[in-house]
Amino acid sequence: MFLVLPTLLVIVGAFEDPSGGVSVANFAVLAEKNTLDAFLTSFAVSISSALIGTIIGALAAGALVIGSPTSSLLRRVVTSLSSVLAQFGGVMLAFAFIATIGQTGIVTVVLRNAFGIELDPTWLSSLPGLVLVYCYFQIPLMIIVFVPALDSLQPQWREATEVLGGSAWTYWREVAGPILFRPVIASFLLLFANAFSSFATAAALFSQRSILVPLLIQSALRNELDTNLGGQAAVLAVTHQWTLSTWQTLFGGAESGSGTDLSLLWEGVRNSLGMSLLTVALMLLLLVPAMVIARMGHSRLSKALEFLCLMPLAIPAIALVVGLGPIYRVISTNLLNSNSIWLSFAYVILVLPFAYRAIDAGLSELNVMVLFEAATSLGSSWIRTLLTVIIPNIRTAILSACFVSIAVVLGEYTIAAILGRTNLQAALFIINQSDSFVAAAMSLLAILFAILLLVAIDIVSAVKQRKVHS
Repeated sequence: MFLVLPTLLVIVGAFEDPSGGVSVANFAVLAEKNTLDAFLTSFAVSISSALIGTIIGALAAGALVIGSPTSSLLRRVVTSLSSVLAQFGGVMLAFAFIATIGQTGIVTVVLRNAFGIELDPTWLSSLPGLVLVYCYFQIPLMIIVFVPALDSLQPQWREATEVLGGSAWTYWREVAGPILFRPVIASFLLLFANAFSSFATAAALFSQRSILVPLLIQSALRNELDTNLGGQAAVLAVTHQWTLSTWQTLFGGAESGSGTDLSLLWEGVRNSLGMSLLTVALMLLLLVPAMVIARMGHSRLSKALEFLCLMPLAIPAIALVVGLGPIYRVISTNLLNSNSIWLSFAYVILVLPFAYRAIDAGLSELNVMVLFEAATSLGSSWIRTLLTVIIPNIRTAILSACFVSIAVVLGEYTIAAILGRTNLQAALFIINQSDSFVAAAMSLLAILFAILLLVAIDIVSAVKQRKVHS
């Protein structure tokens, strides 16, 4: 319901006039100058960041695969770090850059005071600055999607090339290059779509300008959906510098040094943690049984389930929220209430592609049909077999799906902000209006927390594999 219905509502709404009749008048906005400019700017930023991300990310992935074995600690750390940074390319990333090279950022202040060098305060809010910021989540995304393609290259292919007198250049030009061509193009298109639909980072850097398509969509939604962001925080001039008092403020009191009430921040933390738990529970309850059933000889069901789970990758959150608005109005007024926890229903949709891939990797190592037949012959029920046979054998894959889902929920901003709910990202956006350093400090803690989660699952997985081999 939270995937198909919002998509249908968006499609129907595009052909609906204010009176409810069928019309194509809404498409006239595509011919307006600001719309065309937004599309051209979005294309320029997306192509630039995707091209840079593809080149640098592919080179980094190659160095990682060549220089580190699959089970090495360096590879596990880099992969976990890339997985987190690829999902945290939103408000947190923007705040990190603002706190570093913004008008009162650390580097800006150091260069000004120590060397007399003045950085352009508007550069970060320019298109080259936006491309640079985008590259910081595009490159990690390229690493995690391109490493499997590099792993598929067999060492025997290079050995065969050398036996036939070929050089390293011959191997990459004649053997590896053609094999990797399609993955590179597919990765570039993925990075392009990721940049084109990115909203949170641009919203934090260009809060008053609709120069990109996602920002234009948000501007059009403001008349219909109350974001409740404008009235929740006063815009104050940030004049203090980054010191240890920032961390003392974060953990030692209810107000920051600039007088900002931090109760909203802790409310966002509580809401995000609660939504993470509910999202993980709903994801496991829906996805694990469905994937197990699909693995039991139902090839058509398996393909349909894969298509449905990967569909959110093709529907940006900023577009999905257009259809989610009417649904959550009904939920808030007629079914439940306006508590932020119910955003978990939408977040389950966002985590489906990542959770599906993680669990599918675990199930691919099992013969599910044989295990069920053996358990049934011994008198076990379907539920008991699932709980006592299947799930223990894919425990690592389930943990991976859970941790990645938590990282996605902690990094989500678009849906919460536009629907007027409070989560960690929305609270950080508001706090940033009055105390950018507290927002940046909390962003750093959240990123470190997610990294530790993914590193932990890699370590657990490695320990389990060593026990199995021993």
